[in-house]
Amino acid sequence: DGTKMSKSKQNYPDPQLIIDKYGADALRFYLLSSPVTIGEDINFSEKSVSEISRKVNMLLYNVWSFYRMYEKGVTSSEKPNATHILDKWILAKLAEVTDYVTNQLDNYNTVKAGKEIIEFINDLSTWYVRRSRDRFKEGGQASSEALAVFGYVLVETSKLLAPFMPYLSDFIFTNITGLESVHLTSWTKINPEQIDKKLLTDMEVVREAVSVGHSARKELSLGVRQPLRAVFVQTKNTDSELDKDLSELIVQELNIKHIDPSLVDKANLRPETVKSFVGTQHVSGLYLDIELTAELKSEGLARELERQIQDLRKKSGLQVGQLVDLYYNTADSDLESAIIGLVDRKKTFVNQILKSLEVEVDFEIQANVSGKPIWLGIINV
Repeated sequence: DGTKMSKSKQNYPDPQLIIDKYGADALRFYLLSSPVTIGEDINFSEKSVSEISRKVNMLLYNVWSFYRMYEKGVTSSEKPNATHILDKWILAKLAEVTDYVTNQLDNYNTVKAGKEIIEFINDLSTWYVRRSRDRFKEGGQASSEALAVFGYVLVETSKLLAPFMPYLSDFIFTNITGLESVHLTSWTKINPEQIDKKLLTDMEVVREAVSVGHSARKELSLGVRQPLRAVFVQTKNTDSELDKDLSELIVQELNIKHIDPSLVDKANLRPETVKSFVGTQHVSGLYLDIELTAELKSEGLARELERQIQDLRKKSGLQVGQLVDLYYNTADSDLESAIIGLVDRKKTFVNQILKSLEVEVDFEIQANVSGKPIWLGIINV
């Protein structure tokens, strides 16, 4: 409340209780990223320590846990080669963040350095890992390359975090590398001239386009599981159009089939089927084809069914990769066509799909998909 902390007044939380509840790392990071490090006053906030614990400790620990689901061994500390656009981006972003944090720490500005680390961990989790999940799962060369990049980024992130969170950073570093300690390794040096600034800017365009697209879908009450035919993104920098790989990220994230430049003209000619939306910093406009064909509607039903199947698997405690036989019963012909012909069996780890109410299943649910009732049951294979 702004009153000076006093031992005689006992007007402060017990530090040991704070450490027991949130960990010494969270308290240390909170204080290092506060104005107290530059000689200013701070109104101590337990809520802020809790936020650091959630946004840094828990988030990074969960990212590490996800990595360990698919990579069991140790990883090299050498920077891996990257061919996929997301791998190239996260390495460029890591280099940019490392350069920035190094400069801030050299000038004893732990506040700015800490803020940058928080933002990077969020980008790592909510963009890179989320968009790369399928590559991690699929196996083969593409999966190995992605996991090599993922492991390297976690190792380098642990180095950046070491002055702020010595315990969590050391745990992640030693677990992934098999080396003695992050505090005995060398700080990574970055050549700023080698950072791919264009790719970083292009990815900002992609993420802004995705944000506008999601807002547009919400405004039009079109759930993201409903595929749409086409989208087009106009960038403010017309000299730097997005390449195929970056455009592909937009259509994947927004669940859209194609990029179609003709939507710009169609927005005026057919406003009932093509809608335009105002962009943001790097995006001047986004055009969305909202006409739903019977085929698109069927695909939308299939995606909703897949979500129900995945929820059923999760509730039943099944592990990733465990095969099941799927049983269903519904009176709706559209749902029946979607579950038989369009549900992705590989993604849902379904061995076979059968219509029945007689079989005794391991787990079951009575679901509603787009307002249509369907019974679903699974048996472990």
